[in-house]
Amino acid sequence: MLLIAGCKVEPSEIMLLITGCNVEPSKLIMLLIAGCKVEPSKLLVLTPSRAADPHEAIWLKVTVGPLPRGSRLSVTDEDGKLVGTISPFGAAVGQTSVDYTLPLPKSASSGGPVRLRMEMVRPGDAARPPTPSELLGVQLVYIPSD
Repeated sequence: MLLIAGCKVEPSEIMLLITGCNVEPSKLIMLLIAGCKVEPSKLLVLTPSRAADPHEAIWLKVTVGPLPRGSRLSVTDEDGKLVGTISPFGAAVGQTSVDYTLPLPKSASSGGPVRLRMEMVRPGDAARPPTPSELLGVQLVYIPSD
């Protein structure tokens, strides 16, 4: 339960956190991300704790594990507009996790739910949901703005 902060989960779904459990990766990811819930379209839905103050913006903090060479994690809004891309280029060998921050559209600062899609993209392969070892977590963060 500690890894499911903010999610409404049935007790039977806790089994998804057990190592070796065979689960579709996109379903497991949703349970590991704080403050999210699953919608039928498989969007990540993150709800900020409050609206941003006048001199703040809400950004997305993404924590990733090792990503396959040549791949990238694509983050889009619910309409398919690119929010940002995360690539393993430049990550130190042996790092277990790396944090990236991506700016969100100004509409995210209203305090309403932020709906995002995340896909692993690799040349020559079909896009797919990230695995739990690739996407370790996401959260909304407040940063100062002009």
